[in-house]
Amino acid sequence: MAPFIPGVLKLQGALNVPITDTLAGRVAFNVVERDGYLQDGYDDESQRSGRLRLLWEPSSAVNLGLKADVTHTGGKGQSGVVFPTPAGADPWMAASGDLVRQYQIATGSPRVPSDGFVDNTYVGVSAELNAKLGFADLTVVPAYRWQDFAFYASPAGNLNFREADKVYQTSLEVRLARNTSNYNIVLGGFYFREVTYADSRIDQGARAGALAGNSSIFTSYRAPTKALAVFADGRLSLTDRLRVLAGIRYTDEKRGLFGVTTTFSTIASVPTCPPTIALFDPAYRFCLQGRADNEVKNNAVTWRGGVEFDLAPRSMAYARVDRGFKSGGVFSGAAPGNDYAPEFLTSYVAGVRNRFLDNKLQVNLEGFYWDYQDYQFTFVNFDTRGVSALVTRNVGAARIYGGNVDVVWQPQRSDTFTFNVEYLNARFKSFTYTTSLASDPARECPSLGVVGSVNAPGRGPVSLYGYSCAGAALPRAPEWTLRGGWTHEFELPSGATFTTDVDAQYSSSYKLDLTKVAFLTQSPYALLNAQLTYRSPDRQVTVTAWMRNITNRAVYNDARRYGSTNFAGGDIRPPRTFGASLKYSF
Repeated sequence: MAPFIPGVLKLQGALNVPITDTLAGRVAFNVVERDGYLQDGYDDESQRSGRLRLLWEPSSAVNLGLKADVTHTGGKGQSGVVFPTPAGADPWMAASGDLVRQYQIATGSPRVPSDGFVDNTYVGVSAELNAKLGFADLTVVPAYRWQDFAFYASPAGNLNFREADKVYQTSLEVRLARNTSNYNIVLGGFYFREVTYADSRIDQGARAGALAGNSSIFTSYRAPTKALAVFADGRLSLTDRLRVLAGIRYTDEKRGLFGVTTTFSTIASVPTCPPTIALFDPAYRFCLQGRADNEVKNNAVTWRGGVEFDLAPRSMAYARVDRGFKSGGVFSGAAPGNDYAPEFLTSYVAGVRNRFLDNKLQVNLEGFYWDYQDYQFTFVNFDTRGVSALVTRNVGAARIYGGNVDVVWQPQRSDTFTFNVEYLNARFKSFTYTTSLASDPARECPSLGVVGSVNAPGRGPVSLYGYSCAGAALPRAPEWTLRGGWTHEFELPSGATFTTDVDAQYSSSYKLDLTKVAFLTQSPYALLNAQLTYRSPDRQVTVTAWMRNITNRAVYNDARRYGSTNFAGGDIRPPRTFGASLKYSF
């Protein structure tokens, strides 16, 4: 198993400074340097950030806050591991190592880079004006953000990614709020504008008879977004024990994608590059080009409604219905046909919150049902040119239902026990997609036969086969999750304290991808963490020692299968880690 990797540094600091009777400032910084969890240095963390805040209060009715922040993240970034782990191998082994390379050579895939990097910078400025107008309270929040992304990484299989993006965001939110003993109401509007400029390169390999070879996909595009929303939200007390709440929001937005994607290939079945397209490598003399130029307009009315009823002074029952949406958009395949519609979710929730034994025991119960419509799914498929691309489609509907119990018990001031259990049932009600494969070993969903065709460059008409995954489980959705913890505080005669924290989590098995392939499953697991904290009598000094994932359990967030092979790349969580921290307040 992977040993603990040294070389961890975390520094945080903050200083509040009164400048005048009406003006105050605060500066804060954060530094994190951590070596990677994977053997080749990936899954590391390198971050430096700083924030400056000013608060001006000329009167009790008006205050103005200003904030500026900057963050830089570096290091090698994220990568993947082989999944499932070969017998005798380290789950956190290097994706760029010899074991993975054996598969890459066999499939003609590009090597996983050992020199990947992340170079991201985030800068933001914002303000918040609060003014009491008498009839209502006014809040105005303008903001601007600039982001510069660059990275080079691989998912530990047959794809390498390089990308450089610049993102510019402007937003403005205005709210009017009025609060009384009988009701609370908020009216507001929100404006958002974003422009993204992106350049990327994807290198991939394939081994499929006559189609064996390598390809590189170059994409350069501009992605503008404009959105405007108005909303109202409120809570009304009908009696001393009964309250109703309601809200509504109208959103109007436009999203676009403009630019060109050029696929270079060593595969002769792709047309030869015309003289107007410069080759980046003589071996890649076949190419296709397509423009993504397209935009979509989305508008939606979303809402919520609910009721709260006090069963007793410390018990409340509630029920809510919420309607929300996830924006539609445009993916980087060729237009037309490279757009997708919004996804909608209707959520039903009911429960009861209770406190017993003079507030020493808290027991909350909740049940829920989520209904997804026009579910958005991103996967590799043909675009309208008959060219393989990463497409997003509205593929069907899904439903999730379940419930949870949350308990907090504090029998005495020095002891706190927590326990949570959640049951989840997550299935697709309908899910259909098309592919050129007469059988799809990656998902193994029942076939609907030939449902259409596409004219693939260099290949002519290619039949498209439909598949239905209705009834399949949603990925990364364990049926049972249990969490528990105990905190105990020891008070020393000097007034200093020692606090021990122990917590554990159990999860049942779950699929890591939309698949029926048996090995793409996270088996049941349990995680254990512990922490010991010392606080000085004056509370100025705090020293903490901690350990995470004490049993060094390998747990995966997701995994992806490559072609029809029994090889997959996975995103793994950290191994056993431990450390200590020191905090000084003055």
